[in-house]
Amino acid sequence: MNAGGHEAGMMGGHMMHGGMMFDGDDGMPPPLRHLKLTETQQDKIFNILHGQAPQARELRKAIHHAHHDLHELLTGGAYDDAKAKKLTDALGKAEADSALLHVRTHHQILEVLTPEQRELLMQHAEDGHGPLHHADHRDGPVS
Repeated sequence: MNAGGHEAGMMGGHMMHGGMMFDGDDGMPPPLRHLKLTETQQDKIFNILHGQAPQARELRKAIHHAHHDLHELLTGGAYDDAKAKKLTDALGKAEADSALLHVRTHHQILEVLTPEQRELLMQHAEDGHGPLHHADHRDGPVS
């Protein structure tokens, strides 16, 4: 799997870190670049993103496998409602855990920013951009 299941690495010109997609060479999500982060802030954000990357990858893999297994159940000819329930429960848990990890990561990043930087980031979000660009399991193949 690779990070829709993407691992940290390059994906089509975008840097992937545990589900967060970044353009460019600085390793920061695009909305953070205009905030004039200090080197210390950049290092802290880098560590936050890399710290959650293994768990994010495992969750993306679980989501991918649950979708795959549900598809197999539907197309395999022998439908089993108990198995469908088990698979949908697993999918729901993985999706919920992924969303929680995403929110926690964003919170940790926001804690690194100054009040002024947070305000600029929120203004950026109000202009139609998300606070941070998140790539999820639908962004690409998982292998």
